[in-house]
Amino acid sequence: MIEAVVTMKMPATCAMRHAAMSKARIKVVQTRPHDEEGVSSLMEIKAEEECLKELLENLREDPSVYRMDFSSVGGGKTKAAVAVKRCLPARNIVESECFISEARMEGEEIVWNLIATRDALKRLSDRLKEHGFEFRIKKVGRLTEDETLTEKEDEILRYAIEKGYFEAPKRIGVREIARHFDISISTLSEILRRGQKKVILSFFRDRD
Repeated sequence: MIEAVVTMKMPATCAMRHAAMSKARIKVVQTRPHDEEGVSSLMEIKAEEECLKELLENLREDPSVYRMDFSSVGGGKTKAAVAVKRCLPARNIVESECFISEARMEGEEIVWNLIATRDALKRLSDRLKEHGFEFRIKKVGRLTEDETLTEKEDEILRYAIEKGYFEAPKRIGVREIARHFDISISTLSEILRRGQKKVILSFFRDRD
């Protein structure tokens, strides 16, 4: 198992490009395939009220955005679920069996933090070259993070699975899960993200 950092110029169909035209800070915390060429992403947006309003309006009007839902989580942060019709870089990442642990913008580039095997990273590199994308693999290193689920992470992940959070379409959302455990949505989202990452790491460790 390795952790890699990959950067590339922002694609024209990437919803995050709207942040480049505003003062918003966008971080992708989860991505999965959507339809044939698209992806569905959970984003964390940090922006002033007027900036956020403009950003969300631009996303609504973007023809590449298939569906969007958002909710304020306090502290100047907003969670947004955005599905785009076509995003080949992200699609190639997930289809190469690499997992996106985080994505963020730096200038006009997207920075992807990935968890993968070396074979999966090689597949991704080959696919990106095949599609003509300019990219750089800035860092490759072995994972050292603790892969053991905490009691709370295990409890919440099991509940989310049982209630259909990971199904498509979802049968329960983060708001309902957070209410069940009497915690904030932002805390719940962080616990889910950490728990999913540890499960993924464990899966690859056992397979290797």
